[in-house]
Amino acid sequence: MPQADPTLNYAITPPAFDKAKLHRAGLVDRIHASLDKSLVVIAAPAGYGKTTLLADFASHTEIPVIWLRLSEGTPADVAQVASLIVAGLGRRFRRLSRKEIPRIHGDASPLSAARILAAWIEEGIAEAFVLVVDDAHTLNSSKPLTEFFDELVRLRPSELTVILAGREVPELSLAKFMAEGQLTGFGPQDLSINTQEILTLTQLVTGVRLSVDQAESLALRTKGWITGVLLSGLITRHTLGQADPTDFPFVYEYLASVVLNRLPDELRRFALEASILPTMTAQSCDEVLQRNDSRRHLLRLSRMGVFMEMSEGEPRTYEFHPLFRDFLKETLAGTAASLVNRLHKRAAAFMVRKGAFTAAFHLHLEAGAVVPAERIAESNAEALFEKGNIETMSAWWHALVQAGRHPKSLGVALGSALVDRGRTDEAADVLRSIEMGSVTSSPSQLRARHANLQAEILLRKGEYAGCLARANYALRILGKNRAYQIAVSSYRLRSLALLKVGKRPDQGIESAREAVRVAARSKNRVLSASASLTLSYVLDETGFHNEANREAEVANELLRDVGTPLQLGLSLNNLADSRHKEGKFEEALTLYALAAKEARQAASPVHEASILFGQADLFSDLGMALQAAELYAEGLSVANRIRNEALLQYGCLKTSVLYRRRGNLAIANDWMRRSIEVSTGGLRDPRSTIQLAALELPAAPEKAEYSLRSLLAPAKRSLTGEEGALAFLLLAKTTIGRRADSEFLDWTTRALTTAGLKGAEQAIASELGADAELLERIKAAAAGNPTLAVILGRLDAMRAFRALHAEGVSEPHEEPRLAISGFGPGELHLDGKPIVGLKPQAKEVLFYLLERRAVGREELAERFWPSHTPGRRAANIHTVIHSIRRAIGKELISFSDGVYLVDRQSPLYYDVEQFDKTSDVAERLAHGDPRRLFALMEAINRYRGPFLLDTDTEWVAERRRNLELRYLDLVSELSEEALLRDQPERSLNVLRSALSIDPLRDDFNYRLLESLGRLGRISEVISHYQRYTRDLRQELGIDPPAPIRELYGRLIS
Repeated sequence: MPQADPTLNYAITPPAFDKAKLHRAGLVDRIHASLDKSLVVIAAPAGYGKTTLLADFASHTEIPVIWLRLSEGTPADVAQVASLIVAGLGRRFRRLSRKEIPRIHGDASPLSAARILAAWIEEGIAEAFVLVVDDAHTLNSSKPLTEFFDELVRLRPSELTVILAGREVPELSLAKFMAEGQLTGFGPQDLSINTQEILTLTQLVTGVRLSVDQAESLALRTKGWITGVLLSGLITRHTLGQADPTDFPFVYEYLASVVLNRLPDELRRFALEASILPTMTAQSCDEVLQRNDSRRHLLRLSRMGVFMEMSEGEPRTYEFHPLFRDFLKETLAGTAASLVNRLHKRAAAFMVRKGAFTAAFHLHLEAGAVVPAERIAESNAEALFEKGNIETMSAWWHALVQAGRHPKSLGVALGSALVDRGRTDEAADVLRSIEMGSVTSSPSQLRARHANLQAEILLRKGEYAGCLARANYALRILGKNRAYQIAVSSYRLRSLALLKVGKRPDQGIESAREAVRVAARSKNRVLSASASLTLSYVLDETGFHNEANREAEVANELLRDVGTPLQLGLSLNNLADSRHKEGKFEEALTLYALAAKEARQAASPVHEASILFGQADLFSDLGMALQAAELYAEGLSVANRIRNEALLQYGCLKTSVLYRRRGNLAIANDWMRRSIEVSTGGLRDPRSTIQLAALELPAAPEKAEYSLRSLLAPAKRSLTGEEGALAFLLLAKTTIGRRADSEFLDWTTRALTTAGLKGAEQAIASELGADAELLERIKAAAAGNPTLAVILGRLDAMRAFRALHAEGVSEPHEEPRLAISGFGPGELHLDGKPIVGLKPQAKEVLFYLLERRAVGREELAERFWPSHTPGRRAANIHTVIHSIRRAIGKELISFSDGVYLVDRQSPLYYDVEQFDKTSDVAERLAHGDPRRLFALMEAINRYRGPFLLDTDTEWVAERRRNLELRYLDLVSELSEEALLRDQPERSLNVLRSALSIDPLRDDFNYRLLESLGRLGRISEVISHYQRYTRDLRQELGIDPPAPIRELYGRLIS
C-alpha cells in the first residue's frame, strides 16, 4: 500500500479524540463489557456519533485497537481490504514487521482470504485486540466482503472482537452469532445523548452552561440525536453567531443558515471547494484548490467543530461528516457548476499521481469525463486482476457500460476473474458484450486471451469440441508472440479438450508437454507448476502413473513457497493419489490431510470433496469399510451442497463399489442406479460401465461379458490403464463358470500385463483383496508372473495397514501434553517445555479456575478487579482468559451460561489436584488397612512445598495454608501408622520435614520423641526436648503438655 495515497492511509488511521470532545464513559464502559463477544454491532443513522464514540473508546482502552474505515474511495475488494487490515496490524504490532505478510492471492475466495488472515493473526499475535470497522453499512453492497467478515468473526483468531459501526445493520450471520452468545448490539436508543451529556457537551463546545430545563428540552426535541443537538440554536448561537434557540428547521436549511453562512467568506469558499475530495490533506487541498494555505484552513475548521473528523498522526487527514459533505457538494454544484468540473478533473489528476486510481475513476465519472475514466480502467485492468480486485473491476465495468462504453481489457480481466471463481455464466455475459473486432482494433494477446476464456467456459460446460477449437484459435492468433502465460493456458486447454473428445492420447500428452516447455521459458514458478499439474493429470488419466507422479512432485516443489492454497491443495491431492496407487498408504494419508487443510483454507468445496473421495477410495481399497463409508457420505454431502454433477456421480459410483466388495449387492445396485441418474442424460462412462458389469457378473455373466468386450473393441475410445486392467480382470472372472481355463489365463495375463505397464497394480490388488476365490485361481494360473508378485506384496502391505488401523484398537497411553505445578512458584509446561510470558495476574487467574473448577464471571471480576467499572472488568476478563488460552490451548477453558469451566477430560496434569485425589484415597482407608501406609506415603510425596510461593493474595494465602495443614495432618497419620507397624525410621523421616513447617505442633514432637526412643537415640531425645521446650517458652510462654513431659521422663529414665 503506497504511503502517499491519502485515501488508503486514512482508511487505517483512527480519528483523533481530544479534550474538546465529549467522553461518553458509560458507552465506552459498555463496549469494554462486550469484548468477550466475537462481534459488536453499532447501527444508527448518520449523526449519532458512532465514529466519535469509537475514537473515544480507542483513546480510553488499554486493549490494542485496529482501525478500518470503509468510506468512499476505499477499495471494496476482499484482497485489498485484507491487506489494509494487515497494514493496520503491522502499524500497531511492530513485531509483525519481522513476519512474512500473509499470501492472500487475487483468486482467493472471501472464505479463503478470511481463513488465511485468521491463521496469520493466530500465529503472530499473542494478545486479544479489537478490529473497528467504521462505515460498515457499505458491506451490504458487497457480498464477498460480507462473506469475508462473516468468516473472520466466526474464526475469531486471537480472541479478536470485531466492532462493525454503520448506518445499517450489516448482513452477517447475526442470528447465528446471537444464538451462540457472541453478539452485542447498540442502536440509536443506546447512542442517544442524555441530559447530563448535553450539559457537558454544551460547556465543551461553547463554554456556556445551559440550565437543566434547557438541556431536557433539547434532549426531548432532538430525540437524543447528537447532530441535532449540535445544530440547535442553543449551541450554534454561541459558536457561529446568534440564532433562535427555539427554532429547529430542516437540516440542510440549518446547515446553510447557521453553519456555512456564518463562516468567514474565505473559509466558506475553502470548505465548499474542498468538499470535492472524499478525504483531505493539506497537500491535496493545496494542489486541487490551487492555493498554499490549506493547512491553516483545515486546522481552523477542525477546531471550530464544523462537522469534520481529523486523523491522528502525521500527515493529518481530514474528512467532513457525510451529511455536511453532501450539503457542501450540492451547494457548490448549484452555484458554480463549471468550477465543479475543473475541481473534479484536478482532484482526479492528483489521485492518479498518488496511485489512488479508484478515487480518480469516480471523480472523472462525477465530472462526466467518461473517456479519462475508461483510460484509468483499461490501464489498471491487469493490475486489478493480479490483485484479485474483482469487486472494483465489476463496479468499474458496470459504471462504464451504463455510460455506453465496453472496455476490452477490463472486460477480459473481469471475465478471467469470474471464471477463476467458477462464475462462468457471468463471465460469458461479459465476454459476449465485448466486440474484439479486427487485428488492428484489438491486440493479438488480448484476442487470444479472450479466446482462451471462451475455451475455459466451454470446457467447464462439457463442450470439448468447442473448447478445442477456441484454444487452437488462440494459438494461431499468438503465432510466435512471446506471451508465455496466454500460450501456456492455450496448450493446457487444448490438452484437456483432446483428452475428453477421444482423440489420440499422445496428442493430449504432447500438448501438455508443450505447455510445460513454454512455462519453463517464462521463468514463472507458478505458471510452470500449473502446466506440470495439467501434465500430471493427463498422464495419470492415460495410465502413465509413474511419470504422472514425478510431474506432480515437480509441481508441488514449485508451489511450496509461491502457490496459493488452492494450487497447493490440488498438488498435494495429486501426490496423495499417486502414493495411494504406489501402495504407500501412510504417506498418502498424510498428504491427503495436508491437501484437505489447504482446500479448507482455500474455501474450495470442489477440491474438499475430491480429497474426501480420495481418502475414501484408499480406505475402500484397504477393506476398511466403516471409514470409507463415512468419508464417501461426507464427500457426497459437500458435492450435493454445491450441486456438482461430476462429483455426485463419482461418489455414488464408488459407494456402489464399496458395497459390492462387501458382498451387499442390493445396496450396491441402488448406489449404481443413483450414479447413473445424476449423470446428464443418464450416460455412462467406461468406469461406470466396468462397475456395472462387475455388479451384473454374478447373475448375468454373459451380459457382463458382452458389455466388457464392447468396451474393449478397437472402435471405442481408449481406456485408462486402470480401466483396461479391470476390464480384463472381470472378463477373466466371467470364464470361471464355463471352466474355460485357457481363456481365464489369457484374460488374466492381459490384466496383469496392462497393470504392470500402466502402473495399475493397486486397482487389481483392491479387487483381489475383496475376492479370495478369484485371487487363489489367479495365483494358481499365473504363478511366476512378475506383476502378480508385486500385487501379492501389495496385498500383504494392505493387510498390515488394516491391522494397524483397524477399528477399536486403542492407542498407547500418552503423557499429558500440559503439566501445571501449583506447588512452589507455579510453573506450566507444554510438551515438556516451560511456558513463559504469561503475566502474573493471568497465571493467578488460571490457578483460581483450576482450584474452583467452575467460576462465574461476576465472581471472577469481584475477586480480581473489585474497584473497576463493569465494562473494564469484562474487558480485563476477556484479555486475561485469551492470554491463558493462547498459552495453554483453547480447549482447557470453556464458557457457558456466564460460567468459566475447566475441562477435566482434557490431557492435563495438575499436581495440586493429584495431591488432593491421593489424599482422599488415603483418608478413606481404615486404620490398620495394609494399603493405608502406602496411600499416605503416595499422598505426602505429592506435596512439593507451599502453594504459589510468589503470590500473596488473600485466596492464595488461604489455599496455601489449607494445603499445608492437610499435608501436616497426613504426616501425623503416616507417623502413627508407621509406629503402629514398628517402623520408627520411616516415622522419623517424615516428621523432620513436617517440623520444619510447624516446629511447635504437639503431636509431631510427641511422635518424634517416641521414634527416637524406639531407635535408642537417647542423646537426640534430650537435645530435641530441650530445644522444643525453649521454643515453646519463647514463642508462647508455656511448658510442654503433660503427655510429652511424661513420655520424655520414661525415655530418659
